[in-house]
Amino acid sequence: MSDKPRLNQKTFKLIAAAAGAVALVVLLVGVFGLSPMALFTKDNQPASAAPRYFIHDEASFLAAAKPYNVEPTQSPELAFEIQLPPEWTVETAAPTETDFGKRIISEIARLTGPYVSIYRPQVIVQTIALKHDIAAESWLRHHILSNSFILQGDITAISKRRASAAFTYIDGNDVILVQSVVQFSGANAVLARYEIPLAFKDALGFVQRRAIESFKLITLVDTPVEEQKPFTLADMVKFSYPQSWTASSPDLRDMNRINIQLYHQSSARVYQGYLHVFVVKRRPETDLHQEFQRLRDFVTDHMKLDVVSLHKSDKAPANPRFNLSRLESYAVKSQANPNAAQQEITLAALGNSNIYVFALMLSPDPARDLYSWGRNQRTLELIVQSIE
Repeated sequence: MSDKPRLNQKTFKLIAAAAGAVALVVLLVGVFGLSPMALFTKDNQPASAAPRYFIHDEASFLAAAKPYNVEPTQSPELAFEIQLPPEWTVETAAPTETDFGKRIISEIARLTGPYVSIYRPQVIVQTIALKHDIAAESWLRHHILSNSFILQGDITAISKRRASAAFTYIDGNDVILVQSVVQFSGANAVLARYEIPLAFKDALGFVQRRAIESFKLITLVDTPVEEQKPFTLADMVKFSYPQSWTASSPDLRDMNRINIQLYHQSSARVYQGYLHVFVVKRRPETDLHQEFQRLRDFVTDHMKLDVVSLHKSDKAPANPRFNLSRLESYAVKSQANPNAAQQEITLAALGNSNIYVFALMLSPDPARDLYSWGRNQRTLELIVQSIE
């Protein structure tokens, strides 16, 4: 009989099981490139798809980024420049229909970066013809909400003709984070969108934001969208207003207190904006507090509206010759139908030693009709700026 120790059946099964486990580990290492420890440690979590990126602050951006000057085939007048990392490719849209960018927003250029992990970041530049004067902030908010994008934070109004915002949308199984900026030039809105997966925000968020900040049109046309029609009110006041608005005949029964109405309607002839302009010649007995009371009476007795709350109060964008210059917005509700949606009245009050000018703009609530509200606010600003 041999002196060698014998393995009982139970021990043999344990050894066989262990050998099988080792073989499985070896197989997994070969197929997936895993280390044996990685299979058994608590730290074995899926790796983030977003790697570290070489541009992460202002210094690294300035050192690596370069300007890309692009002249779109469809719209050479909308040539632009943007600062991006090296080795991005540029494509411009090929000529298509004659109403390109007129009725719907259309792509004019696309810039695509090198792979970062499994994704290639891209910048999409689009344009659409504007129909009406509107602040860029209002246009961008309307664009985001009407396309069911999800706004991230708030919109930054850089000027009346430039605004930026971040938003997200769903693309298949991915959540896409977009940093955007819109710039108006004449009657064109140009929208630049830098898009990355939301999972890449930590890695690419800085260069994404910084590149969009650098976007600019080579040539800017700083003129109103609509033709402005001049109007003189009994040799007391001159101003201009957009041609899409209709002016009624002025009330000249009292030459010391004259007024005019302007409005615009939808295609269904529904009023979407109503403006009443009062011009009061100052006399020794003219009292500003009494004039404000007249305005309150006009709102409650003539317009049949009750004031609910004050939204904002600020300086009006008026000619410096007016020492009184205020702009205030109020939520109002109908006296006849208190349950109806609230509306908004914006009052511009101007004054100097000779006259007072009061402009009352009635608009839909922005939560109900953001575009008409934004259009009306910008129209009032342009009219106030033009008053001489």
